[in-house]
Amino acid sequence: MTTDSDPLASPIDALYLIHSALRTEAERAEQIVEHLEVGSSFKAFQPVFYHWALILSTYVEAEERALPALVPEVADAWETPSGTARQLLERLEALQTYLQTEISKTMVIARTKRQLFGRVALARLLQEDLLEDEEAYLLPVLRTRLSEARQWDILRLLLIDQDAAPQDTMIAWIAQDMTGSERRVLTSLTTRLLGATSAPPLHTVSAS
Repeated sequence: MTTDSDPLASPIDALYLIHSALRTEAERAEQIVEHLEVGSSFKAFQPVFYHWALILSTYVEAEERALPALVPEVADAWETPSGTARQLLERLEALQTYLQTEISKTMVIARTKRQLFGRVALARLLQEDLLEDEEAYLLPVLRTRLSEARQWDILRLLLIDQDAAPQDTMIAWIAQDMTGSERRVLTSLTTRLLGATSAPPLHTVSAS
């Protein structure tokens, strides 16, 4: 994905870092369900799922706000992932309702474990469809049609929350499963996005 000598071929390629982190979150949620023991509770799954759902929905909604207004010329390229994004958010909402109303206070049995695993696996599949659509259709257009300055504008809207403290929560979340070299690339990215002479240390984001 990145190297120390050429960390990002284009600024917009930082979206690959987000995609990698989202894939890790989905895999973690699926593995938690797979390892639930019959007779235990679903409590171990809840914070992992809610963390994944929050980050994913934040990312999708930020894209839907930023891209049509900032990049109207790529509307055609955005049509494919846009439909998948809506389906994915609806699936996450349905999974949250299922968790809260049907199984959160019950004991794990084989049937409910299978049902939950199937719902999580479907959400993960929809997420993969979305990310693959973005990588195949959207990112090449953003990379080739937009200036670097406009690419940085998009990243700033997606990754920096101007009204929050700290502003780099999304970036810190991306960093949590990175290698050392990838974290250095991300720290450099943070410096540019925050407009500081040196980026602050990435704070820790936890799913718990």
